[in-house]
Amino acid sequence: MTLPACLLGKTVSLNNNSHYLIKYQEPTDKDNHVILFEEDRPKIYARISHTGEFLQSFFLNKTHDPHAARCLEQCKQIEAARTNSPLTQADIKDALNDEEHAKFHNKNLEKLLSDEHLQDIKNCWPSRLLSSQSMNHKTSNSLIHSTLITALSTANPKKSIDFLLLHRYDRFLIHLMKHFEKSPTLVTDILSYYYKHHAYDEASTFLTRLAKKVSLEDVSFLNFVLDESRKLNKIYNQSSVFKQVFLTIYQRGKRKYGKDVTSWLSSITNEKRNHLKQDILQLIKDKKNKETS
Repeated sequence: MTLPACLLGKTVSLNNNSHYLIKYQEPTDKDNHVILFEEDRPKIYARISHTGEFLQSFFLNKTHDPHAARCLEQCKQIEAARTNSPLTQADIKDALNDEEHAKFHNKNLEKLLSDEHLQDIKNCWPSRLLSSQSMNHKTSNSLIHSTLITALSTANPKKSIDFLLLHRYDRFLIHLMKHFEKSPTLVTDILSYYYKHHAYDEASTFLTRLAKKVSLEDVSFLNFVLDESRKLNKIYNQSSVFKQVFLTIYQRGKRKYGKDVTSWLSSITNEKRNHLKQDILQLIKDKKNKETS
């Protein structure tokens, strides 16, 4: 199994050389409901597998289907919101630049971008901003990305996760760290999603990113991240994520606490609920043996 691909912005060519753009995607556990557009007009409904295979498709003016009707209604709502938005195509083009190079002809550009991100997150709508970023990549430090980070700080975290996973913006999950520390079940939900799709490498990457950002004072959440990485090791035999996560956290602790790192480490290993101490001490022993050999 593979993670569901983001199909938004993909072009589909038919036998008659007509070209259609996927502008709406609604993922399910097994496939995706999508609407293909010809310019700005919705033309085709399709069900596409997570690997990109067409399972069903038909022109919207020829067949009635409840799934197609629901998707088309969502498209109409999105179009109405976009029509009423003061954000222009020129603004979106400018937002592909970073703050230093953006022209800011619209003085409210950053607020308008943040507001649209928030609206898209709330409704889990396909983002024209992220699609534009993907198709016209200039810089990863674009205003589109910086305002997305701003929006994630105030948006509903569960809806933020759904939105980011839809767009395959997995790398931006780390910007929800403050929510993860308050509600670790959000991390469990993300890991369960990865496990369901057998995406163990992506789960390892996610946990390693958490290890780089987690507060060293938050003993409970530190233990949670270590314990989840240890669980992944047991699920996926090829993984060494527990070692990677611990050493990342340990090296951060050494840089911050210096000679007091042992005392800090004891505060972590004294947590009894998950019996981490033995596994952590073994990792430290292995590391020292490797350094002396």
